[in-house]
Amino acid sequence: MSRHTIYHTLLAAVCLLSLGLSSCCRGPQSCSAGCAPDDVEDPYLIRSGNLRLTGILKGNDLQAGARWHDRDAIGVTALLDGKTLVSNVKYTTMTSLGGHFVAARSGIRLPESKSYELIAYYPYTEELADGEYLPLTTTSALYLSRPVTGVAADQTETVLEFYPILSALKISLSGVDLSGARLELIGVALSGMVSVRDGSVTIGEKKGSSTASITTDGPLSGSVDLHLLPGQSLKGMTLRIFTREYVFTFPITQDILLKSGTQTIIELKLTDGGDATSGKITTSEGTILPMQDVIIEAGTIPVD
Repeated sequence: MSRHTIYHTLLAAVCLLSLGLSSCCRGPQSCSAGCAPDDVEDPYLIRSGNLRLTGILKGNDLQAGARWHDRDAIGVTALLDGKTLVSNVKYTTMTSLGGHFVAARSGIRLPESKSYELIAYYPYTEELADGEYLPLTTTSALYLSRPVTGVAADQTETVLEFYPILSALKISLSGVDLSGARLELIGVALSGMVSVRDGSVTIGEKKGSSTASITTDGPLSGSVDLHLLPGQSLKGMTLRIFTREYVFTFPITQDILLKSGTQTIIELKLTDGGDATSGKITTSEGTILPMQDVIIEAGTIPVD
């Protein structure tokens, strides 16, 4: 084989190798057909920006066992001295990144010699009301990070801890036959808005009820888990428990504020045929309050 032929053979091989390298992934948005998004070796080198993020899912039973999946996306907002620097910038993750997030398109570049505040939400959406607000209902599977302050441009990594936006209310019951029983909480807020800038929740004016079947864990005990909009008080709501023999009515008089990502527990011991019950409320701060103003309406209640 002549030197000329060898030269052209090597040149062709180099060209093919270059084409192969150029077709490899450059992030979740720009993978070629022959590459998987997990092929990224250093994701922070393929996007502009100097912000390095790690997301952790935390909170109550609303997200028990929750974990990140390929292409899960969060919306990130950066603030400087209380003013928005950038808002709703999309960051994504992949299994191989182990909870690390990279910019989906153009990343956040924090100017040096400043201290910033970061807040993020999941899952990402481009549709924000007034560029800031997400709609919120009692079935919203939304997570919001706790604000992180003191973030610097040269910081190695910023960890964002995500909690469910909704507040958990657990109602534990005992004392009577609860088979086929159901529960209704009257006077709850049905919708609202949450700000992705500061996490504040605005409660809508429309009120309604939240209903659920009681899950029994014994012949005379059971429980219900409800998820409610934070920022509202339990005071003024009415709890009704429908059994085969009675309707138990509990007007809640305690001023207990529901908070995002926390759980409030109501424990009630019902009396079969009596005119009184005993119970307590454990708030998210661990404060225990007695139940009051219990009414029992006698009668046979058909169960749907």
